[in-house]
Amino acid sequence: MTAFISELGFEQTHGEPFQPGLAYNAVDAVVESPAEIEQRLAQAQNRELFNQDEALLVLMESGIDRYLENPVPDLLTAMQDEVSDPNSPTLWETYNAATRALTHYTHDVPDYEVAEGLEKAAQLLEDGTNSIPDPERLGEQVVNNRSRQLIEHGDSEPYWPEEEQTLRELMQEHELTA
Repeated sequence: MTAFISELGFEQTHGEPFQPGLAYNAVDAVVESPAEIEQRLAQAQNRELFNQDEALLVLMESGIDRYLENPVPDLLTAMQDEVSDPNSPTLWETYNAATRALTHYTHDVPDYEVAEGLEKAAQLLEDGTNSIPDPERLGEQVVNNRSRQLIEHGDSEPYWPEEEQTLRELMQEHELTA
């Protein structure tokens, strides 16, 4: 069992002996954690990325694209369905777009790989320190990393035709230099 809040997740593999204590922990987490989950979801609904292009870059750089046959069109379609304002998508909407793409546009992908993708998507709602990621910092890191790959080093193909221009605009917004 896993959850997008790591301290509420438990794992029991088929190769390990059954651990009945995990079942008790799982029930306790479900009973005692709704307030914490609601608080994190509310925070994620109020934390915005710069724009839809940045949200797309975040999703692509998180590795979710690897599970999709047509990553950019599939993620854009999912964002169109989930994001209310493309000029300021929230982390929650971006997460929902990722899960929509993974559950609706992965036809021949094994379930275990979709589950891996869903775990990657969950990282949009948790940064490893039991809190919601800062979208400005997250966007800046993704833009910085991607611009180095594509513009500076030239060791990557663009995700879409105008990606270099998009990166330059986002770099200017984040006050980054190439």
